[in-house]
Amino acid sequence: ANSSFYEVPFWPVVGNFQTLAAFFYLGGIFAVHRALRSRRPWGWLALFAFCVLAGFFTYEPALSLVFVGCAYAVVWPLENGAEAPLRRRLRRLGLVAVAALPVLALILASKAYAASTGHTAMFLPASLWDLRFRLHLLVRACIAIFTLRGSDPAIYYLYTFRSIPSFGTPLFHFFLGAWLLVLAAVSGLLLLKAQPAVRFLTLWTAIHMVLVAAATGIVSRHFYLAAIPAALLLAWALWAVADRVAAALERIGVPAVLRMTAAQTATVLVFLVALLLVL
Repeated sequence: ANSSFYEVPFWPVVGNFQTLAAFFYLGGIFAVHRALRSRRPWGWLALFAFCVLAGFFTYEPALSLVFVGCAYAVVWPLENGAEAPLRRRLRRLGLVAVAALPVLALILASKAYAASTGHTAMFLPASLWDLRFRLHLLVRACIAIFTLRGSDPAIYYLYTFRSIPSFGTPLFHFFLGAWLLVLAAVSGLLLLKAQPAVRFLTLWTAIHMVLVAAATGIVSRHFYLAAIPAALLLAWALWAVADRVAAALERIGVPAVLRMTAAQTATVLVFLVALLLVL
């Protein structure tokens, strides 16, 4: 398993700050959740703004909470589980944006001040080579976070199907483009077809990973916040596969193992395969 998922909280200083940022991050999402269901949302939205500000000054990648909160307002269903009409979604988005924009302006002002004092406050790609390298690290990070692999050679073997081309070669660009298309296609499919919770988790993961990739080259210590939605997505995917396997077992009449139901047998099989893949 990727050691960053469980070792980061124990790293001196860095781990403590990331854990604190994770609490602010989850608190901000909770605040948006309550604001959208409250007749007096501004207190909850003020808490959301505080969590964004506190999260950012604790660990800068927590800035993605601004956009994740807006995504929550757009995709989350009504209290009865029905899809919210477009006007309702826009109204909810407007409420969250009103709370988020002043905080975002303050954060940008702090970055501009840092830049004016000689610090490198912005880390956007400065060249085409840098952009390709950031995209390469983004793909590797997505592979690592969903396969629970921490070893660089193991991740690169998966990335290139053991062909291991050199950086910048035509084969390298082929794999980079193919992985980006696959990630975009899977994300688009989940956003169009999946239930609201899965759509939100997909947006959360994508927003955070893209924002971090735009700001820096992603390494293992940057996986910590993204591991929260990614782990939930992975759990959902395993259960979805288990449901389909259970339906297939019932359809073809395969006898259950050790008196277990088809659903229990399918769950054991799917999680056993997942465990073998991780090992």
